[in-house]
Amino acid sequence: MMDQQKLIEYVRYSVKYLETRRDEIPFGLGEFSSMDLEIYRRALASLTGAPQPVSAVMDILSPILAEIERAMRKFPMWPTDTIHASKIIDEEIGEVSKAVLQAIYEPHKSGPEQVREEAIQATAMCIRFIASLDKYQYVPSAQHEQPGLFIDTPSPVGTEGGAA
Repeated sequence: MMDQQKLIEYVRYSVKYLETRRDEIPFGLGEFSSMDLEIYRRALASLTGAPQPVSAVMDILSPILAEIERAMRKFPMWPTDTIHASKIIDEEIGEVSKAVLQAIYEPHKSGPEQVREEAIQATAMCIRFIASLDKYQYVPSAQHEQPGLFIDTPSPVGTEGGAA
């Protein structure tokens, strides 16, 4: 059987290593490494008799971090224009609203799990938005006039009220 002190040192080293990796990676650890970190923390608490910290925050953050990782693999590019970037968030928030409404009024189409999935996706996109704040170009888009649309439109000859 392994010496208890060596085991504690190994688990402490593993926790420190994964925490350092998590802090160095832009969007944290992947799903499996996050689970490993939680297992090592619990093992360390068990081995040392220390009280286990409540991991509710990590239970919430882990799927969000996994969603960021999944989304970045699928869509590695992100808009540099703030309007387009913010519309990605709007689209995801719309999905949350739809899931909530369906859970209430059409429960056969949605429920708490779908609401949670959509909320995770929306949060992941908010984090991606924040991660690019220093890269956005805050410039207005090109614009054009729309002549003849209801403002001072002359009536065609021989008609009344402007209708042709």
